[in-house]
Amino acid sequence: MQAKELKITALFITEDFYSYHGTFKLVHGEKSMDVDLDDLDEAKLKQIKNYFGLSEPTDIIRKEIMSKVVEAAKTESRYVEGKIG
Repeated sequence: MQAKELKITALFITEDFYSYHGTFKLVHGEKSMDVDLDDLDEAKLKQIKNYFGLSEPTDIIRKEIMSKVVEAAKTESRYVEGKIG
């Protein structure tokens, strides 16, 4: 399986004096894992890789996850601002 097949759900981003924190759920099929962006280190990436059976190296997995988080944040921002679509 590849990281691009993972879905990001339940994204929650907070900001306190320009310090951003985020949590989300990674989902594929019946499997899911809660992730905190502050904990997204090499050990956590290896755990994600093993849990979901991902084939890519951890640096590619990190890039894919971060890309999905940014995209999900853009979508969520549109909903909050009332500019759906």
